[in-house]
Amino acid sequence: TGSWSGARLRCQKDEGKLLRCGTPAPVTIVFDEAGTGTTPDDSLPHSFTWRWLSANEIAIVPAGGGDEIKLFSVERDSDALTFQAYIYLPTSGASAATEERYVHYIFDVTLDE
Repeated sequence: TGSWSGARLRCQKDEGKLLRCGTPAPVTIVFDEAGTGTTPDDSLPHSFTWRWLSANEIAIVPAGGGDEIKLFSVERDSDALTFQAYIYLPTSGASAATEERYVHYIFDVTLDE
């Protein structure tokens, strides 16, 4: 729990399954002990509830309701946190390929002092 800041990378898979990521963008996120959180970042809900699903997966749900987002490949130690997420793009058509309906993000943050 706590306030975390660092970088967010927007990534995509190229042919051959290689992962390519763009320029890091600053990100801040707060996970509090009561199971709620906030972030000003537009890639995640600004206000949400959260819970651990497993040792390396966190579920967040937008405070106003909506689909659960799984933060996966979570790695943590006392002051660093790395996780990934697939964020649904509501502007894409239902017939679009899976990789066109979701954006893959990697987050790398450290605990604020």
